Amino acid sequence: MQNSTDFVPRVKREVGLEVYISRFVKLKKNGKRLLGLCPFHNEKSPSFTVSPDLGVYHCFGCGKSGDLFRFVMDFERVDFNRAKEILSEYSGIPIKDGPGGNNEFAEKNALYALNQKFLDYYVRNLNSDEGKIARQYLKTRQILEPEILHFKIGFSLPGFDNWKKMSLSEEEVRNAVKLGLLKASATNRSHLYDFYRDRIMFPIFEPGGKVAGFGGRTINPSDEAKYINSPASIVYDKGKMFYNLYNAQNSIRKTKTAILVEGYLDVIGLFTKEFDNVIAPLGTSLTEKQVRTLKNYADKVTILFDGDNAGRKAAFRSTEICIKENVSSEVILLENGVDPFDLSKQKTRVEILELFGKPIQSSDFVIQETMQNTTPASKPEQKKKAIENLFQFIKTLEKETDKQSYLAEGAKYLGLSFAAILNDFKKEVVPNFESKKDDNKTKPVVAKPNSTSPAIKYERKLISMLILNDSLLHHINELLDQEFFDSESSILRDLVYNRFLNNEEISYESILDSGIDDSTISAITPFIMEEVELKELPEEEKELIFKEALLQQRKFVIDTQISKLSLSQNYLENSQVDLEKLMILRKEKQTILETIGSLSLAKKEVN
Repeated sequence: MQNSTDFVPRVKREVGLEVYISRFVKLKKNGKRLLGLCPFHNEKSPSFTVSPDLGVYHCFGCGKSGDLFRFVMDFERVDFNRAKEILSEYSGIPIKDGPGGNNEFAEKNALYALNQKFLDYYVRNLNSDEGKIARQYLKTRQILEPEILHFKIGFSLPGFDNWKKMSLSEEEVRNAVKLGLLKASATNRSHLYDFYRDRIMFPIFEPGGKVAGFGGRTINPSDEAKYINSPASIVYDKGKMFYNLYNAQNSIRKTKTAILVEGYLDVIGLFTKEFDNVIAPLGTSLTEKQVRTLKNYADKVTILFDGDNAGRKAAFRSTEICIKENVSSEVILLENGVDPFDLSKQKTRVEILELFGKPIQSSDFVIQETMQNTTPASKPEQKKKAIENLFQFIKTLEKETDKQSYLAEGAKYLGLSFAAILNDFKKEVVPNFESKKDDNKTKPVVAKPNSTSPAIKYERKLISMLILNDSLLHHINELLDQEFFDSESSILRDLVYNRFLNNEEISYESILDSGIDDSTISAITPFIMEEVELKELPEEEKELIFKEALLQQRKFVIDTQISKLSLSQNYLENSQVDLEKLMILRKEKQTILETIGSLSLAKKEVN
């Protein structure tokens, strides 16, 4: 029986990294590697490299790197557990075999499958004779067949018992209740009825393309809510998901910008004007969880809302959350009574682009809204209210620099002294504003090494060779005795040493699985990819290459030590010790240079 710990190595063995990545990136042969345009950042010349032998990718442009699971996590913007599910679905390899194994995964798949079954049913309804009224409604709203097909819009029939035509199994009926597709009668719990009736159905897809839930819009004026949405379930979280993120994600990644609107029709309307990066919250105002999700796709959010009072409030709330979550944002408010869907029908794409060229920056919008038209000439009572609004907003911020920036803007807007408004805010919110005691301590500034320096390149080369060649591990003690310039190399050296002592596997894959920081992985991966091509060299030649790299790195250490001694202003006046150190170092350097020359000759003889 396979358990979940067997799943990862089996997938890596059976699913070719280059085969999986080529579904999203066009790869071309380049020696033993494959080369393509990076899917994680915009580039014109390919710098994204895949090594099938090693099962690893690396972009020399943005530094993204990893194995198959890391690619799925980064590309799909999901956690490790969801990446396992995606690869299980792709490969057909179960995460865990046996009775009771991975029940939640199986349940999720069953719920997704049932949602898809209902979507197919709703789509058939729209195209049936009974769906004529719904098709006519969409036509009057200028939503035509291309949009209907793209967004997979459907229709739920009038009546309460249409679900019985679907031939659902007992398990599917139970799951339909979980998903909110069927409801139990209040008077007779055993009697189930269709929750969605006589509504245009908008499917909501999770980022991987599965149907997570639905939004239903009534087509008949009535006392019922205009929109009703799926309840929360293990596959649907309306506070975290977006409408149209599945379709928009590639465009958002490419432009690094998401256009946020309020509703389904707003998204569809702008799509007809070739705006592909438009998304909407799901029947609620924007949440922190949604912005955290969006941060994985976009650097900036353009908030496009109706300019009426409700729209302004929603825009302010959205802007407030973006600022709190450190996401750049800008606001475009439409004329009162016009929403983005109306805009898409009234304006050309060029006219809409002109509008997008004149946004209000989030900081300006927040100040405008909190000040509520107050000016330096306003009465004290109005200024007092404006200051209260400003303080209320600033309390939501975490960074002290952000707090002071907005206080300064507010003071300037009202014609008040910054010192005075800052003092008042401190009195009101002392615990949130005073700096921590530790903030006043002088912290040592550690200079970040230049990753392009020859010394660091040799260090990463040495570590890469150790990771890829067991025959070189007898040199590990020599590396421990050596001073390293590169913090990433030092971390990896210690990791390799500990594994060596504990007789644990030492390989690139084991390093990836060790939980080591992504920045360290990114630092070493390009060197690993270079050294893997030398893996087939004779052991004697690899030994010579390693020794030369070790000596070259030692030479750079000696050069640094010599420079420090030479730059000392009064080393000649000190005890003879400094002079002796200098002489010893220079002699050692000369010996190293001679040895490097000998190794070079030896390498030529081997070749």
